[in-house]
Amino acid sequence: MGALNTRSILKLFGTAVGALCAGLVTAGELTVPNQFSNGQATSASEMNANFSAVESAVNDNDQRISQLEGQGPVVFQGFSLSTIDGAQGLRTMTQACDSTYPGSRMCSTAEYRDSPFNPNAENLDSPAWINPVILGIGTPGATSNQWGIVEAVSGAISLDSQYLSCRGWSASDLEGMLVSETGQMLIGIASSGCNQSNRVSCCK
Repeated sequence: MGALNTRSILKLFGTAVGALCAGLVTAGELTVPNQFSNGQATSASEMNANFSAVESAVNDNDQRISQLEGQGPVVFQGFSLSTIDGAQGLRTMTQACDSTYPGSRMCSTAEYRDSPFNPNAENLDSPAWINPVILGIGTPGATSNQWGIVEAVSGAISLDSQYLSCRGWSASDLEGMLVSETGQMLIGIASSGCNQSNRVSCCK
């Protein structure tokens, strides 16, 4: 086997690095500006351009990975400092949470269930509104005992979801779902009339 000169070594090394990074880089687009073939002369500027392209693509991937890692799970922050009735709408619910815990919003029951334990959760002195996760069951249009809705976390079954969320947090004459200070899902007679003021459960 013949000896490899410095130029050949650089060429082979650059080609290998380019092939390796092309296989690893999925999020960042990798375009190698200079392609080489056997016996072709290369220059330092061409090699540097290739390495710069690889570096840019890898750095782009690092940034994307850091962003994904920084998202983390949704965490229950506590209950809002202010209380509002159940007919004020989701935007007002979100405002109540954001005013207490900047960047937070009203929790869904699934977010509350899946949240890591937060020992610093605040204002847990009374139940708070929580947004139900509604699933349909049975066959719509069938007789009343063959269809309905179920709240995904509590398992509560009803014929009408408006009794779990004050008709989308817009009506004062219905009922809305609460979560207690200790995490119990309160529905039906244990829930709250929508004309009553309660704190809001907040997640971020």
